[in-house]
Amino acid sequence: MFVKVKQSGALTTIQDAGRYGFQGQGIPVSGAMDPLAMKMANILVGNEENHPVIECIGIGPVLAFSDSVYFAVSGGNFKMQLNDRDILINHVYKADKDDILKIAYSASHRSCVIALAADFDLDPVYGSYATDIKSGIGPYEGRKFKSGDVIPLKNVKDKLPHEKIRIMEDYPPKETVMKIRVIPGPNEDAFTEEGIKTFYQSIYTVSPKSDKMGFRLDGETIETTGSNDILSAGIADGSIQITSQQPILMMKDHAATGGYPLIATVIRADFSKASQLMPGDQIQFEMVSIEDAQDALKKQNAYLEEKKKEFEKKGILGIFRR
Repeated sequence: MFVKVKQSGALTTIQDAGRYGFQGQGIPVSGAMDPLAMKMANILVGNEENHPVIECIGIGPVLAFSDSVYFAVSGGNFKMQLNDRDILINHVYKADKDDILKIAYSASHRSCVIALAADFDLDPVYGSYATDIKSGIGPYEGRKFKSGDVIPLKNVKDKLPHEKIRIMEDYPPKETVMKIRVIPGPNEDAFTEEGIKTFYQSIYTVSPKSDKMGFRLDGETIETTGSNDILSAGIADGSIQITSQQPILMMKDHAATGGYPLIATVIRADFSKASQLMPGDQIQFEMVSIEDAQDALKKQNAYLEEKKKEFEKKGILGIFRR
């Protein structure tokens, strides 16, 4: 079986949880922009949470199916159609032979993912199916999909581990100013007391000059104790670099190292929320403790586990709340 890419969309790739263990060799982790969406979509179709998915950023693709397969779309609330019939985010659908799935766009969110109840018949690169376009690493020579590509599938599930199609809650509306929790450091000593105060009290706007590598944030300048250049050091997802011009929120395709001081890092439980920010969205950072960050992640993971067990046990309608 296969899925044919009739129209490629703006930026459609295969992603998973990322390529870990190679940053020491300069190879970025990469992976799905919205890790929580990836997990939700996979749970819906009975996959492991980090199973590879098709990621759509901006305008989505048009896909044609050679045979029947279950699928679910999660993440941003994109306009979508299956055979010219509107479909919804966080629902499970069955595509039959010659069906056409169209993922159009979202006016409010950056990305979505398509999980298929099947495996991709492709070879991983450095242990991962994640596509890193800047490095040219991943399936399809590390590039985005183009019209005419064929995505081979294997181990297609003819039924799901539940009796009913599960209807999930739509992606919630955004706040006027998105509150994103961060933990401080590791280069807080590179900033003045006034600079740190400015960082937490300011409201920043996501710049159009943003991509999967990082979101540039327009707003108040952060005062430093000296130069904005430091010895290159490792960067994590959600790290916030302070350049001489503006903060940059590092996203999934960030480089392995960077030479600007890091004032804070987005907690993992809020990274998916941050990943859906669009140009023009406003954001404010809230400092929390490491313990608070750990508790938030534990609650998020516990909720996903609760939903999985509920679906496996009852096979009935369930709801994700993000």
